[in-house]
Amino acid sequence: MDNLAKLGFLAAEFLLTDTDLLAGTAPERRGIVAANATSSLDADLRYQAQVVQQRPSPALFVYTLPNIALGEICIRHGIKGENMLFVAANYEAAPQVSYLDSLLAAGTLTTALGGWLDFSTRGYRAFLYAVGASTDPALPAFSPDNVQQLFST
Repeated sequence: MDNLAKLGFLAAEFLLTDTDLLAGTAPERRGIVAANATSSLDADLRYQAQVVQQRPSPALFVYTLPNIALGEICIRHGIKGENMLFVAANYEAAPQVSYLDSLLAAGTLTTALGGWLDFSTRGYRAFLYAVGASTDPALPAFSPDNVQQLFST
């Protein structure tokens, strides 16, 4: 696994281990939508170095696609529904919340993970949250403001 996939995998483990956040949801109704700023640049640079040395590895090449990090999470947690990775300069909750909200409202998904997974030589940041149907009034509303506030803490 490359560094971005490891980061996402560990973040999902922290979020989902010993919880029932995905329980009772068919794998096809589980999804993940995330974003990052650097795409797969860390793996791209390491792969380019291998190409220059004339020893490119297929094991690293697969990680030159940023959505592979989400694929690793999907495999581990049985997520077989929508998965999407957006690349943006900064985390903006509004488009992600809007996209997830439309998938949930349409019934395409009943449970989803959202967040930001970014890894580069300058540092890393992982932020994941789970969302789904709930009637628990103690839970905060699924809104861009609430998600952005969580990201900022």
